[in-house]
Amino acid sequence: MAKDNDHHFLEAFLTNVEALADTAVDNELTRSIPIVGTAFKIAKGLDDLRSKALEKKLFDFLTAPELQTNYAKVKIAEKIRQSPDEAARVGETLFLVLDRIVDLQKPRLLSKLFLAYVDNRLTAGELRRLSEAVDMAFIDDIQELLSCSKPSDSTYQSLISSGLAEIDYNSVFGHMSSIDFRLSKHGKKLKEVLGEGVQYS
Repeated sequence: MAKDNDHHFLEAFLTNVEALADTAVDNELTRSIPIVGTAFKIAKGLDDLRSKALEKKLFDFLTAPELQTNYAKVKIAEKIRQSPDEAARVGETLFLVLDRIVDLQKPRLLSKLFLAYVDNRLTAGELRRLSEAVDMAFIDDIQELLSCSKPSDSTYQSLISSGLAEIDYNSVFGHMSSIDFRLSKHGKKLKEVLGEGVQYS
């Protein structure tokens, strides 16, 4: 069960992302905030370059245009009120993933996934799973998945380890001379959410 101060932090963070982003570069202040503070305490023991990279990833997530609209802020507040414990678990997953990722294009993808969650286009479980998949997959493979109707076999193969693609066993049994690939249900969901280009205002 989430602690009360985590609930208070999440509501402040998720409903005031712009204001919190302004303070995200202030290490002393951010370390005092639950969840965000934990991420910065982890970074504190690392070299300065790694700490700055973590700050950059958190900042990019917090300031993503998708989270700055009035629509998003209303939906975020509603989601927090509906299930603070679920929101706390989602927040923990997002920050752990942000800490791990090595490509600075990925925080923006995570912000879009988070918006899909608060907009009820993703369940909490789907958001956590897809966040982990985005972490594991190579960014060029994700971009090809989102932009092409049929990614190359090599891209499909690379995406298998992230759970976004799988072997098409029906085609294997029918044509033993070749192996075909397809998007998994998680890959289809990722493409549905990130490939639709919906904008809110």
